[in-house]
Amino acid sequence: MRTHLLILTVFLFALFCNCNTGKKAILNSSLLPGAIYTIDITRDTVLHTAKGAIITIPKGALKTKSATVDLEIKEAYTIVDMLQGGLVTKAGKDPLSSGGMISINPTGENTDVTITEEISVAIPTKYRQDGMQVYKGDKNSDGTIDWTDPKPIDKVETPDSIKAGEALFRNNCSSCHAIDKEATAPPLAFLRQRRERFWIDHFILNAGNLINDQDPLASCLYEHYNRAAMPAYSNFSLKDIDAILDYIDHQSASIDPNSIPDFGKSFDSCEVYYRLIKQLRQERQRMTWDTNKFSRVERNSNTTRAILNSSQDALIVPVASLEKELVSPADIKPVYYQIKIETWGWYNVDILMKNLPGFENSELMVRVMGKYKSEVTLYLAIPSQKILLDGGLLSGSADTYGFYTKDGKIPLPQNVKAYIIALLEQDGQLFFGKTDFTTGLSQSPEITLQALTTDSVNIQIKLLDMPDFAFKASATKNGDSIRRVDIKIAELEGLKPQGCDCSCLTRYMEDKRDTAIQDLLQAY
Repeated sequence: MRTHLLILTVFLFALFCNCNTGKKAILNSSLLPGAIYTIDITRDTVLHTAKGAIITIPKGALKTKSATVDLEIKEAYTIVDMLQGGLVTKAGKDPLSSGGMISINPTGENTDVTITEEISVAIPTKYRQDGMQVYKGDKNSDGTIDWTDPKPIDKVETPDSIKAGEALFRNNCSSCHAIDKEATAPPLAFLRQRRERFWIDHFILNAGNLINDQDPLASCLYEHYNRAAMPAYSNFSLKDIDAILDYIDHQSASIDPNSIPDFGKSFDSCEVYYRLIKQLRQERQRMTWDTNKFSRVERNSNTTRAILNSSQDALIVPVASLEKELVSPADIKPVYYQIKIETWGWYNVDILMKNLPGFENSELMVRVMGKYKSEVTLYLAIPSQKILLDGGLLSGSADTYGFYTKDGKIPLPQNVKAYIIALLEQDGQLFFGKTDFTTGLSQSPEITLQALTTDSVNIQIKLLDMPDFAFKASATKNGDSIRRVDIKIAELEGLKPQGCDCSCLTRYMEDKRDTAIQDLLQAY
């Protein structure tokens, strides 16, 4: 099997900046990058795409005049993918939340290819949402896609190998632990991904030994849960522990990892909190001593760096710590939605927004400011839910848009980050606008478009999948710089983890061997 990446020679929108005839939408599926795979139809083939899909094509499943077929595969698993391809999440007028989109089509010299046996497609996702359906994409003349003909996704049956772990869990663990929520002990979702196996085995077999040996995490768990140690399960074999962990993995596949705080990460952030406080206070003291030494603060996607005039030394503060990434869940290996396809084209795993928990009837009205009001293409993007909706003018308005009904009503998740994107191509010039807001029961953001190059628009769109940068400065006076560090110190106080009492670190001050912790606490 040969695989070649499809080389795109145009930037986003390049097709339309100079020759917009009205026949194509500014954003459409033809602009989404794809990959081409050459398939030997006389053999069983399993494709692992660059973005994580697994496509199984049985021998003889494709019928054509030659022994090989070129397939073009496009995938849209993030809000940036969906926006670049204009892949709105709507079935008719009903808004959807997507679990992932994929397009499979024959390409090249031989496109006369028929599917004679179902092709299996596994679409990667962080967790499986109950109630998802698979929609078929109908391509419009302007390159946009309508999602139609929903069909239920086959439920994932519990393998026999998981049932033994379920029995062990129910008989030994469920009185204190739940998988998806805190009980008298912490939730266990994603345990295998969040803890070292050596630690898991020892904690299950005899947690008391770890506590007596002053293992930091075991001791902090002990303190947090009212000094109630987990019973020892010394009768468990490693095979028993494997079975329990397999069951936990199986149950975790249907849980949003963001909904389950990681106590271990929270505990680790305590140590980082003390270290960052020490760094910032030392830097403030250094600036106080030399009012001409401090020059500026720079920010990139990895660090916040205080550049010094008189030396190459710099204060490095990890962005993750300043944006509470330390208490976010660990990266979780993807699970999959399994679908079958019998025809070429686009497929989308989706659920109606109104069927999702946590969505409430809300009001969203977006006013377009400036010269361009009624000609714009407007999108609502909610990255956390993989929602992309196109907007339309509200009843009786020439500049105010909604995304569901003509009065601005729409079901929305609450207290999540959302974006409004505005686009207009006119006389060979591209106009773009972007604003963000936090969803609530009622909001009315405003947006203004400005002329941008296609490169700049691409960058703005790609930033939708990046963390926001809240710390930007370019001052040269030391007084301003000191005030900024004071602000960062105050903000850092808010980084003390809520799921773990940082004071549990103080117990290790009694251990004279742990000088690093002593230094951190004393500096604080």
